[in-house]
Amino acid sequence: MAYEEHQKQPSPNLRTIADDLEHEIAALKRLGRLEEAAIAEEKLESVCAAMKAVPQADRDLSTLGTPTEGAVLVELNFGRQPGSPYPVGESVKLSRQLSDAIETQNLGSYGGHVVIPESTTLIFYGADAEAMYRVLEPRPTSEPMCAGARVTIRQGEGSREVVLPGRTM
Repeated sequence: MAYEEHQKQPSPNLRTIADDLEHEIAALKRLGRLEEAAIAEEKLESVCAAMKAVPQADRDLSTLGTPTEGAVLVELNFGRQPGSPYPVGESVKLSRQLSDAIETQNLGSYGGHVVIPESTTLIFYGADAEAMYRVLEPRPTSEPMCAGARVTIRQGEGSREVVLPGRTM
């Protein structure tokens, strides 16, 4: 059952679940399994109600203008791998702190994060990557979860990397 598998996901795609349920309902009706189709229709109603309850972003994207040329990527040395020293929620807290720092200075914004088993990468965009890095640098340097992190500063076609100091034993 696709519905149950989607529900197991940490952040299920409600549109995909709704599509799968619609297909399942059609198939069940063609097979004459009307009781099962009715149950699937109830699930579909629930999913549709959940989709309507998701708040819409009210950010005016027209102020962003042309795509920014700068980016700062902070690659942390932990991800979703079992036994990771930090839960993913810790990197979310860090991303908020870093985002606040660059947004307060009107230098850029937080673009999101990518988590794989081995690492978590925080992504920041702005017009001047070096200026963003200067504002961001003191925070990861003093944060234990950033020990050994790789920071990539990209401006246009060029980029440079900085590896933050690791832990000393």
